[in-house]
Amino acid sequence: MTVVQPEEDFVAGDIVLFAEPGTGRYVMHRVWEVKGDRILTWGDNCSGPDGWIPKDAAWGKTVLIERGKKEIHPDPKKGIRWAKFWHQAGKVYRLVKRYKNGVVCRIKKLKA
Repeated sequence: MTVVQPEEDFVAGDIVLFAEPGTGRYVMHRVWEVKGDRILTWGDNCSGPDGWIPKDAAWGKTVLIERGKKEIHPDPKKGIRWAKFWHQAGKVYRLVKRYKNGVVCRIKKLKA
């Protein structure tokens, strides 16, 4: 993975590296929204946003991901569309799972 200092301002969809406030743990998540001097980040595999961090807390943005012999150059516009889709899909999946588990429990009670 290649992370560089951005030449331009961060935009929704950029993948940024930052130290988590309070813990100092390194985190690489997608920029969800930009407001003034703050950015809202949200990991693609997380159920909720991380919260607002100052722009200067972000060390840089990802410009290249290498997987084996394949090079991926992240596109912020495509990335944010996919991230929004998967976050919504995750909500639907959790609702279906909760409903399914409730139905299974009721059926087991009826059989007993």
